[in-house]
Amino acid sequence: MSSENGKRGVGRKLSGFFRRMGRPASGWALIGCAVFVSACGVHSPPNVQMEPVPVMSDQAKATYYYLTYQDHLHKGEPAAALEALEEALKRDASPELYLELASQYWRLEDFSKVEALLKSALDKFPGHRKLSLMLSRFYVDQDHKRQALEVLNQYVANHPRDMLGLRHLARLYLKIRDYEKSRAVLNNIPKDEWTADEHYLMAQVYSALEKRSLTIKHLKAATRSNPAFVKAWAELGYQHELAKDYVAAEAVYTQLLELDASNQEIYIRLIELNLKLNNPEKALALVRQAPREERFLLRTVSIFLQNDFYGSANRLFSQFGDRIADHPEGKFYHALTLYKAGNDIDGALEILNSIGTDQEFYAQVLTLKTRLLWQQGKLNQALRQARSAQGQFPEQDRFWLLESDILREQGQEQEALEVLEQARKHFPENVPILFQAGVLEHELGHREQAIAFMEIILNLEPEHAGAMNFIGYSLVEEREDMQRAFELITKALEHDPNNGYYLDSLAWYYYQAGDLEKAWTTIESAVAAAEEDPVIWEHYAEIALSLEKMEKAAEGYRKALKLGSPKQKALEQKLLEL
Repeated sequence: MSSENGKRGVGRKLSGFFRRMGRPASGWALIGCAVFVSACGVHSPPNVQMEPVPVMSDQAKATYYYLTYQDHLHKGEPAAALEALEEALKRDASPELYLELASQYWRLEDFSKVEALLKSALDKFPGHRKLSLMLSRFYVDQDHKRQALEVLNQYVANHPRDMLGLRHLARLYLKIRDYEKSRAVLNNIPKDEWTADEHYLMAQVYSALEKRSLTIKHLKAATRSNPAFVKAWAELGYQHELAKDYVAAEAVYTQLLELDASNQEIYIRLIELNLKLNNPEKALALVRQAPREERFLLRTVSIFLQNDFYGSANRLFSQFGDRIADHPEGKFYHALTLYKAGNDIDGALEILNSIGTDQEFYAQVLTLKTRLLWQQGKLNQALRQARSAQGQFPEQDRFWLLESDILREQGQEQEALEVLEQARKHFPENVPILFQAGVLEHELGHREQAIAFMEIILNLEPEHAGAMNFIGYSLVEEREDMQRAFELITKALEHDPNNGYYLDSLAWYYYQAGDLEKAWTTIESAVAAAEEDPVIWEHYAEIALSLEKMEKAAEGYRKALKLGSPKQKALEQKLLEL
């Protein structure tokens, strides 16, 4: 019996093991019986009660397939992973598995399956937040904004107090530029429940509506609510810049730098702001404080040069020039600095000649070389360089304009105009070429041709302020169509309110129209903005004379003479008559 009991024990262990392996017990029992008979003769087998095999639940199977899915993902087997995830969903249609499978289809760009799966999931789980938000995001991604709105509006209608749903809906209205609806959605959220996100979204709405003060108000509220909200701080600084409140902008960017001390973009903004505030020393200190990588130094030098701080740029080269001295872009900036800061034309040309012709900015190199040769009085060399560059860069207008400029300065207006006529064959609708041609026609006394060029420009670019001012001033000079002249000049000033030439045109309009008080206040603004123009000072003197401001009139005539007015004898005579 002990032998039999031993055999029975083995039989029970084997059948139990295979049950755990998922094999039917009956088949194994037959095999076990055959072994038993051969070993023990013809004794009847014991009557053993077999336990029923447990059936794996759908939940357990779903778990198994989900783990298999994750395993395939880790092994880099996406097809097998997807198949396993699909099997898991068949056995457990949970929102989480729907979301996971939709994400995989989305990643594989199987967009029809994404939509069908999410819509099916929402049929089973209507109003489910994550499924609703994912389907709306999917529609936005596919540029189906109407469907996205339908999904979100339905969700919000059923969950009117869900902050996340309202926020997504407001953001979507903002995206489709329906700013009033975006604002209305945000206003449905009780103010005492507003977070930094709501304030930031409302700031974006007001920014789009060009209501800067309200934009700034909500951005400040966002940063108060979440002092680590970097995007809100950055937008607040930018809004202060747009408002030309550079002091406030600098304070914001300084605060932002405390949140992200290694961010070179913040240093760049602070450097630019301090240059706008005419504080180059602080800008230089920021350069010394920042992580000075090569690209950062190149950008920094260019900012100093663009803002006309040539001496400060020279100091940058003295301190950090060795880090960018061999970089082609660094060479270009160094050449420009030598010329602007110390008028070292020879040194600048020597550096420019060392820059390879394969550089993307080589057209700028040739432009500067041409201007430096022109500055040295080497006109023939400058003209040859400009003409050669026209062949090297046939797609760029700059070298035609440069050749025309050189000829014009030499008093060869007709030749300069002929260059532009040739250029128009290559660039028939090029606005800078058309504008310069119009100016030359005016200087040659061809008023109608000049205005015709400016009218062409306005047909191409209706908001071109220079062309509007040119036509307006020409009409004022001839006292023709004064109403149109006024409209054009004031519209030009809307684009550039502090332009001294546009202000001069407006002052001259008031003078011709007999409104001397307005003419005087406007011409004062004009000479303050463009104090190096002899024509504007001549107008200043004429308006002052009409108002019997004799000392001011004398000042205007003297300034016009000093600045090289072509009417020298006439102005000298007027001075004698005062």
